[in-house]
Amino acid sequence: MSIFVREGGLKQYFKDAPMTSILIGLNLIMLLVVLIYGGFDQYTLLRLGALWAPLVKDGEEWRLITSMFLHGSIMHFVGNAVIGLYILSGALERMIGSKKFIIIYLFSGLGAGLLVTFTSNALTIGASGAIFGALGSLLYIGMFRRDLMSDRDYQSIRGLVIVNIMFTFLIPNISIAGHVGGIVTGFLLSYLLIRRNVVQIYNNDYSYQSYDPNDTPSDPWGDN
Repeated sequence: MSIFVREGGLKQYFKDAPMTSILIGLNLIMLLVVLIYGGFDQYTLLRLGALWAPLVKDGEEWRLITSMFLHGSIMHFVGNAVIGLYILSGALERMIGSKKFIIIYLFSGLGAGLLVTFTSNALTIGASGAIFGALGSLLYIGMFRRDLMSDRDYQSIRGLVIVNIMFTFLIPNISIAGHVGGIVTGFLLSYLLIRRNVVQIYNNDYSYQSYDPNDTPSDPWGDN
């Protein structure tokens, strides 16, 4: 079965992916706050916590977090909430567990924000950096944990990575630093948090075995 296919309604979704559900809720709340406070103009977004390098460097580091929950339009929110969070992040959380997922998601968002801070002076908002971190983690799983993902799903993930990287560089008003910083951070964090598999060959049959690069008998973060 595909990692993107699930059974049950919203109640079951919350049970299977509680952190993703909470993130969707927080993004929705902030969308409503933006609308109440005046809409999607730059002044309102800046007042509510958008990332702007001069302010972050001047001591307002909290913007690295708040900017992850702000969006520039309803369509911006819908795209991130449905595709990025509900589908991609939900699938990742179900595979690796809530603890590892939230670490990868939040620190990918921070990594994206830090790269933006030191490479751009543009006003930056959105969950895309953290979502790209989830995409980077899925790419890592497809490369090193094939026991968790089908060939078809891995091909889909690779296609998503290629298409999204192309759009990042070709479409204006997209934060290149945010997307690149997010996907790289997510991939590297997965390298640290998720055990890799090595392929062993028995009579021309390929089988996978968990491999811990530190030769530890167990994974302190969980089973994956």
